Amino acid sequence: MRGRFGIIITLVVVVTVLIALNAASYVRVEQTSESEESPDRSTFNSGATGTRALYDFLNESGYQIARWTEPPSSLLSFNGPKPATFVVIGRPILSYSKSETEELLRWVQNGGRLVIVDRNPDRRLLPKSGEWTISTRVLIYPWYELDPTNLEQMTAGVKPVGAAQPTKLTRGVETILPSRFAGTIELMLEKQAKTTQTSNDDQEGGGKTEESDEEEDHSETASPGNAQTNVSPAPAVHITRDSGALLIDYPHGKGRIVVLSDPFIVANNGIGRADNLMLAVNVVSASGSLIAFDEFHQ
Repeated sequence: MRGRFGIIITLVVVVTVLIALNAASYVRVEQTSESEESPDRSTFNSGATGTRALYDFLNESGYQIARWTEPPSSLLSFNGPKPATFVVIGRPILSYSKSETEELLRWVQNGGRLVIVDRNPDRRLLPKSGEWTISTRVLIYPWYELDPTNLEQMTAGVKPVGAAQPTKLTRGVETILPSRFAGTIELMLEKQAKTTQTSNDDQEGGGKTEESDEEEDHSETASPGNAQTNVSPAPAVHITRDSGALLIDYPHGKGRIVVLSDPFIVANNGIGRADNLMLAVNVVSASGSLIAFDEFHQ
């Protein structure tokens, strides 16, 4: 009897020691919360800043979609079904190299459709269109403590925005709800910029120089293909607000480039607001056929 009692006591002591050792060695792994300051726009991400909801909706609705895990050069040499639309959402983790940018824009020149959704896109992906220069600016940047799941923090002071004109991209859209961190797309005619610069130079006593002539010659060839396709190089503004344009598209060679300056509209935390989902679907699917989301750089 005493032997059995001793065995039981020994087992209890051993179990207690093991529990204590396990508790001492346990390290709690904190789950990193998503941040609008450094979001993850991947279609694999089901968190607040991801785009999994849009991808799943398109898939369940019967659209031809794919997660593109190859470099942009594969768009020019791919043997299978070629994408009609290539979607880049947010600043990717892996930045585009110079050669990748050139290859992607060459694909657009050949007839592809590039959709860029970002509040401040890489300027190398926004080539000039004839004499038009496209750029973006951000008035309010998200801060680190911002909760992307908090609608009040994301949209404080923002009013719903309607379409600037009825187009294929705004079909079925009455109003959308952008975030307070949306970028503003700025469009400028190069003639206006040069006229202002020339006027300033004349006032300072300087005339037209050979260097300015060279810049003019370079601008005429900056957007190849537009003159041959007889398409106006002027960007079309689809949605605008008080600070400026929010959604535009413009020709580049035989293809087009679409710019939406607020990822909140297509991200999981904003796609269900107002008609954001309808706009997101229109923007990525306007050309039909295969839609490829860039996951190689995400």
